[in-house]
Amino acid sequence: MLKAKIDNESTPSKGVPQGGILSTILSNIVLNDLDQWVAEQWEFFPLSKHYKTKEGERYAKKRTSLKEGYLVRYADDFKILCRDGKTAHKWYHTIRLYCNFYYQMTTN
Repeated sequence: MLKAKIDNESTPSKGVPQGGILSTILSNIVLNDLDQWVAEQWEFFPLSKHYKTKEGERYAKKRTSLKEGYLVRYADDFKILCRDGKTAHKWYHTIRLYCNFYYQMTTN
């Protein structure tokens, strides 16, 4: 499967074919850790005070330096939903650092 010939091209020497079954399975293995990490950064971040409603908790989190964001994933794609460009920019750089760190941990 990894060495399957691509139409009108040669046989790839590395990687997994895009759209293949193995591509989705491998990305789910890797992105599961990212899912949990992003949720811990906002959705499941513990607050010192207990709030009765989700709205009260959300309002309290907005007054902190946390980055509001929700990860949505389908197969091997993901998006982080946030309210404004400034927060999106912060998430972009945070995810880049996370991916670089993850890559360093898995290649050593």
